[in-house]
Formats: sequence, structure tokens, C-alpha cells
Amino acid sequence: MLLPCVAAMVVFMTSCKTPHEVYHVAYQSVRTTFRQPDESHPIPDEAEIILTYSLSADGVLTVLVKNNTDEIMMIDQTNSFFVNSDGSSTSYYDPTVYTTTVSDINSSTRGVSVNAGAVANALGAGSGLTSLLSGVNVGGSNTGGQITSNVTQVADLPVVSVAPKGTVVMSKKFNVHRIDKSRADFVYVTNVDMTPTNSTCRFSVCISYSTDGGENYDKLKTDMYVNSEVFAMVQDDSKINDAVSEIYKTKTDAIYEPLWFMYIGRMPTFNGRITTYNGRDFISNEGVLFDFQ
Repeated sequence: MLLPCVAAMVVFMTSCKTPHEVYHVAYQSVRTTFRQPDESHPIPDEAEIILTYSLSADGVLTVLVKNNTDEIMMIDQTNSFFVNSDGSSTSYYDPTVYTTTVSDINSSTRGVSVNAGAVANALGAGSGLTSLLSGVNVGGSNTGGQITSNVTQVADLPVVSVAPKGTVVMSKKFNVHRIDKSRADFVYVTNVDMTPTNSTCRFSVCISYSTDGGENYDKLKTDMYVNSEVFAMVQDDSKINDAVSEIYKTKTDAIYEPLWFMYIGRMPTFNGRITTYNGRDFISNEGVLFDFQ
């Protein structure tokens, strides 16, 4: 017997109309290397900084920072980093200045008389039109223009201030490799309960912050990883629910993970020995990840 939320998800997927044949249902879940706060273990009131992590179906990571103190918090972006699953490290501070230029042309009109009747005669218009336009002068235009350029420059701030009890979004969003609805390698795969050691995808974020006006900085590093990837074949479009049920049988705590994704995959295209996977439709996700200090 399916739990209510699973049943609701199944009903939703049944009502999903797609213009292509359904090939599989895929599931991913992401955890931190430590226990997530919950009702029995909430975030303590004395925590200085609270980070909230969200992931889109395309693997785009967004970080929200809450200053939980009564002081102004300073985030040092030059010493805050995202470490991707391939090991590459990127600073949140980008010294590049991006410039956008928008030009406006303001034109003025000066009249030059043209006899509309003469124009009509030259075009061979009928007598009715000729008599109507004869002797009427209309203004021809001579346009002179002046270009006004509006220049907008966007640059990262090395240090960002957060008001007491305030929240800010970190200046950059990063794509986490191997978390993406279009992944072609995520087929015929079932890895349940992976650990941080053997996970197919490990990534982390380090935020450097100060609560004493920048005199001293502390850091909060959050390690995250994909702990489950489950793949279920769909026999035909009318049996999507069976694939969802198969995922739930394989991973009984699927909907209780702190952050999870569900995708419906399209039928692959076979071209000789080459198989082209046409991507996935994002169906549902649930949850965010937290860290605090």
C-alpha cells in the first residue's frame, strides 16, 4: 500500500501528458554528511549563521545566508568557495566587471513640402484619389539623430554585509556536475544508500564570515553528496505508476530524504551503435538542505 504522498505523486504522474513515449523513471537524492535539523533536533537559537541550500532540476545550486545574530555580519566572498564534484574550486568573488551599453536615438523631424496630388498622378492613381489629394501638402521628414548611451556596470563585492537577523542570497549560482535532468549516463543505474566515500557526486560550499566588523573571520564548510540514484524501466506509457512503485520498493525512504528529485525519461533514439538519450522531464522535487554554526 502506497503512502498518501506517494499516491498523490503517482496520480500526478498519471495525469502528465507527454508528446513522446516514456522510457524510464529516475530518482536522485542528496544529503549532507551530517544529520539535518528536524523537530526533535532544531537549529539552536544561539547559532550565528544559518545556510539554506536549494537545487534545481538542472543541478543549479543556490545558497541563502541568514545572519542569526544582532550584529552586522560580513561575508568575505573572496574566501568563500564552491567545490564541484570534479574537484574544481571556484571563488564566490569574481573581479571581472561586466558592462552593458544601451543606446537611444532621439530624432527630430523637419518638414519638406511634397504635393500629394502630384505623387498620386505619378503613380497612376484614379481620378477620385487624384482629386482628393490634389493640392494637399504633407511634410516630408529629414531626420537628424543624437545617440545617448546608458552604461551599466556590474561587479561583485569582495565583502557583503548582512543586517542583523537579515538574509541574503550568495551572488553566484553554480551547476553541480552529475545532478542534471539531461544526464545521459544516469541510465540502468541503481545505487542506494551511497556514502560520502563511494558517492558518484560529492560537492561542498565554504562560507567565510565575520560578526565583529571584519576583525576576525570564521568559516562554515558544508559537504554534500548524492546518496541514491534509482532507475526503473517503463514498459509502456500506461504503466508509469508501476515504475514509481518499483522505485519506492527499492528505496523505501525515498520521499523522506531531505532533498530528492524525480524525472520521467524519454525514449532513446538508436542510430547504428550510437544511442541518443533525449533528456528527461522534471516531475517533482522536495526539500532543501541546512547547515549552521
